Amino acid sequence: GNIPGWICNCPKLEDLHLENNALTGSIPTQINNLGELKMLYLQQNKLTGKIPPKLGECAKLKEIRLGKNSLEGNIPTTLSNCKVLSRLNVHENPKMKQ
Repeated sequence: GNIPGWICNCPKLEDLHLENNALTGSIPTQINNLGELKMLYLQQNKLTGKIPPKLGECAKLKEIRLGKNSLEGNIPTTLSNCKVLSRLNVHENPKMKQ
């Protein structure tokens, strides 16, 4: 199934661990509603589409793990807004331009 949209209605959420769940579809564009998000683990799924540029509005992000999916396109430059980001993992996304 997809990442449920209601997750983006949890503004106090700090850690989101949905790795290795065979999730499909794209990363919700309204992910920027998660203003307190520090850890985003979505690796080892079947996610498609692009990394939403609005992810860069989650300024408290420390770690983003998106490896082993089917994401495409470029890493959004908006992630430079995440000043405490120390780990960005997008390996094994064959359609991504890294």
